[in-house]
Amino acid sequence: MTVSSDTILGNAARLLGDETNTRWPVDVLLAWLNEAQNRIATDVPTASTTVGDISCVPGARQSLPAGGIVPLGVDGLRVVDKVSLDREAPAWQNSTPSDTTTMWMRSPTNQTEFYLYPPRIGGTLADMEYGVLPTVVTMGDAISLPDRFAEPITDYIVSRGLSEDTDLQEPGRAETFLAAFKSATGVK
Repeated sequence: MTVSSDTILGNAARLLGDETNTRWPVDVLLAWLNEAQNRIATDVPTASTTVGDISCVPGARQSLPAGGIVPLGVDGLRVVDKVSLDREAPAWQNSTPSDTTTMWMRSPTNQTEFYLYPPRIGGTLADMEYGVLPTVVTMGDAISLPDRFAEPITDYIVSRGLSEDTDLQEPGRAETFLAAFKSATGVK
């Protein structure tokens, strides 16, 4: 992650035809840069990840720490489908709690929650990988996502600027940059 926010904002301002940041001030462009990073991390959770220990509460249902987006894996545990386990063993969540976990599963309704089997007595779950919201970037900082996202972030910023411009004579340009952003990232 070596591409700086200055580089991205300079490229965006050039594409917007506003290199002096008269129409779109730097703080507005910077807000859109951070918005783009969050959107990418939310739709492409592997773009911004961490591995850490999770403090567990008693029971099967657990939550990611603040800033966590979606669980991706737990070292040494098998991932299973919660709906299938519910169908096979409807009372599994009432099993005897343990501090040894053998399986984990994603919540089908809340992406920041996950389930552990057997249910936990509490304690710490080690080495969980999960997607996180990127660090907020300020002027001069490197972007928080891998460098391969620099161009799509620029496209997002330009799209936002062109979408906001009510005097725009080329209304399709904003959609073109947004389409480029979506194509490069897989964002919906």
